[in-house]
Amino acid sequence: MSRLVQIAIGLVFLLSGLLKLGDPARFLDDLQAFPFVPYSLAFATVLILPWAEVLSAVALIIGRLRSGALMMLGLMTAVFIAFILLAHAMGIDADCGCFGDWLVFPNPFLHVAFNAVLLGLIGGQLVRESVRGQ
Repeated sequence: MSRLVQIAIGLVFLLSGLLKLGDPARFLDDLQAFPFVPYSLAFATVLILPWAEVLSAVALIIGRLRSGALMMLGLMTAVFIAFILLAHAMGIDADCGCFGDWLVFPNPFLHVAFNAVLLGLIGGQLVRESVRGQ
């Protein structure tokens, strides 16, 4: 069961990364909806984040460097949750564009809930990996 959860997590991030790589201009536009993200950081994020998602997802799916991949995906998810909450606190209704038009959340609470569940699954897998490694 643990392996299936890891593959599912990997597939979520693989899809997200590939969709961003397929339309980097849209991803940049989506990031610019967050006024607290300077253009230079948004531009760097467009260049780096999709590849980090894809490479971490592939590592998790094929079962190599699982702990590192889970930590990377967990960190990205936690930072993203903080971005959504900060934007909401500022009264900004921003869509991250993580899944293009495939998955659009009607409100920030569902968006945070989706990512919190994902983060919980990642955390659970990290605990399993640490127990297995001992």
